Amino acid sequence: PTILTDQSEYRFCAGTAGAQIQFNIANGTPGYNIQFHPPTGIASPNNNISLASPTDTTMYKVVVVDASGCPSDTAEFAVYPIPVPIADAGRDAILCEGAQGGVQLNGSATGGGFGSYIYQWVPAQGLSDPNIFNPYATPSQTTIYQLIVTSNQTGCSSIVNTLDTLQTVVVEVVPKPIANAAPTDTIDICPGESVQLGDLPTNVYGDTVFVWTPTDGLSNPNINRPIATPAFTTTYQLTVYTKGCSSDADRVTVRVNPRPTVAAPPVLSVCPGDSVQINATVSGAPGPYTYL
Repeated sequence: PTILTDQSEYRFCAGTAGAQIQFNIANGTPGYNIQFHPPTGIASPNNNISLASPTDTTMYKVVVVDASGCPSDTAEFAVYPIPVPIADAGRDAILCEGAQGGVQLNGSATGGGFGSYIYQWVPAQGLSDPNIFNPYATPSQTTIYQLIVTSNQTGCSSIVNTLDTLQTVVVEVVPKPIANAAPTDTIDICPGESVQLGDLPTNVYGDTVFVWTPTDGLSNPNINRPIATPAFTTTYQLTVYTKGCSSDADRVTVRVNPRPTVAAPPVLSVCPGDSVQINATVSGAPGPYTYL
């Protein structure tokens, strides 16, 4: 038998199905036994059409033995696996709800591959340009983007694997936290008294940071519900940060009301059984008053 082929070299992108080796057989007695040496990486070693996917450059030798036991001359096929680029999608990112401009991704090609590259981000929704290495991302909800890189020189693309954290990046959309400085806008206290500020915030997580300003008169300006003992009327402002995202400031005024001063009349004399009217004068604080 005779092995007929017009191609002796094959190339394929490493990690793919492989290169398809194909040849024809002429002459000899049908009922051929095809032998590849080495058989490693050959998908169909007893077929004249087979995928070859060796991990390294390999020279295959093929001999065909016909039904009469007669062998063909040896044919040689060189198969070259081409290194593929490795996509690196960069670090995960936080996008604060309502932030202008979005967050910039920073993809790159590492490892195998040559020359310049074509970049493709999937999905394309929420990206300023899905075909550059560093688009801006403004998704409406938390999104996992995958980067696929293709070598312009070889045409080989990175191997797509959605479980590979190197070629994927998570853009987490964090809802805007809502600060709550107090249930009401104004709280009245007397001089020397204290009141607890704060209330349940919204859209916050375990790493939440609370910032109260000013800090004067507060037991702790970095907790949700500090105790306030201001010396004078003070407006406190609360800003909440969660995962680096800031709330709008919320405010509460702690109004320190002055204590009233009572001026009693001088000593009055009264005979047994008689009555006298006592008139007290109150000053220093606005009325109305309660007399006890």
